[in-house]
Amino acid sequence: MVAVMFCLVALLVPASAFAHDDPVLTIRVLSQGITDGQIDTAMGEVDDNAMINVDKPVAGREEIIAWIQHQLTLNLRIEVFDITPTQTADGYDVTWTTHMYREDWRKAGVPMRQTTEHASIHNGRVTQWTSSLGTQLASASGANAPQPANARQSSAAQQPAAAAPTTSGRAAGPSIGGVPVSQIPVGIIALVLLLAAVATLVLRSAVRRPRRADSPRVVSTIESLAPRAAERKP
Repeated sequence: MVAVMFCLVALLVPASAFAHDDPVLTIRVLSQGITDGQIDTAMGEVDDNAMINVDKPVAGREEIIAWIQHQLTLNLRIEVFDITPTQTADGYDVTWTTHMYREDWRKAGVPMRQTTEHASIHNGRVTQWTSSLGTQLASASGANAPQPANARQSSAAQQPAAAAPTTSGRAAGPSIGGVPVSQIPVGIIALVLLLAAVATLVLRSAVRRPRRADSPRVVSTIESLAPRAAERKP
């Protein structure tokens, strides 16, 4: 009801007449003016050189008016809670909580954003206004923004290669002494094969030598038995 009364008065009284020293009133009139599309009312609570950073940083009267006009196209509504002013040497520091609603957020599946606000007030007008909404939007856009192709490739290159599937705690595939063949250097495998081939040749040579040594004895035995066999013939 109080906000409605202020809006009605705003239609009849010039904006310059709203200068006052009530920080709570300043924040409520500013927020309600933006919500209701009463730009002159809202700007009556803002210094001409103010800096505002709600969903993006803007500075100066012209930029702030353009920002409010843009918020109106998005149907921004601001509900104010828990205004806490602290008096300073030259004005007030004010903190408060808001529930903000906007059409583009609703379409994106976000019905409401709760924010924490801070403002500095000098001579009855806001000179600086900072909202946690800017941080929320930056975090959301950073999480949902698609990464460039080169960034995705770099990220994939930095990921460790997937481990080979194992069976009962052992690496799949042939192994030597419990070590997978794929992990043994090629040079060592070649050396093992060469030694195995040499060992095979030596073994074959050792087996053949006794046979060659026994051959003359066999021939001599056959020759000595041949005459005896002839003598036995009738």
